[in-house]
Amino acid sequence: MNRILVVALATCAAYLFQVQFADAATISPGKFQLFNHPDGRVTNTLGPYGLRLDGDEPPAGNGPTFSVEADSEPVILTWNLDNTATIEGRLLNNTTGEYWKVSYTMTGLTNVNGGFSATSGSGTLVWDEVGVPPSNSPITLTSMQNNAGQAFNLFPDGHRLDNDNMSTVGRGWLDDDGNANDWLVIAVQTQVFMIPEPSTMILCTAGIAGLFVIRRRCKR
Repeated sequence: MNRILVVALATCAAYLFQVQFADAATISPGKFQLFNHPDGRVTNTLGPYGLRLDGDEPPAGNGPTFSVEADSEPVILTWNLDNTATIEGRLLNNTTGEYWKVSYTMTGLTNVNGGFSATSGSGTLVWDEVGVPPSNSPITLTSMQNNAGQAFNLFPDGHRLDNDNMSTVGRGWLDDDGNANDWLVIAVQTQVFMIPEPSTMILCTAGIAGLFVIRRRCKR
């Protein structure tokens, strides 16, 4: 019994350590704070962005772009355990200086190369300022697939980051009347969602039960 108890408690400790201190080069379902990708630039020098909608508004082919790190509240990507992912938060329109609220849901997720690939996505951008909303609010966000059938990828591969092959980068594609727009963000994991394997759960349960047995014996 004591040997089982020791093994169970050690397994529980190892599991909790793994959840709390996951390797920075791997990602699991959970929450990610989003940041502008330094390679996200347009020709009119609006600077780094997280979301680009060139085909949606004038100037055609040159904006607008949206920053994901201009608001005091972080923009969060949540990779759920139910095979979906969401992006929620407030974005700053770099062209107009106005805030817009984003709500975007990705479906058809597949675990690939330590991250995920989604086959579809949809959502809205809603003007989030005081006063009369512009006529184009809300803006509908509809996913576009690349040649591999992917609408959004989240991989810890340092995509288009110089001298970096480990940072987590999210990139996706949006359809605007047949024109391709895109997400391009750096994602930092802030929370891990993890379900213990059955064997781990059994050992943890045995460990907790063993603690109760020892406690009862000590009271006698």
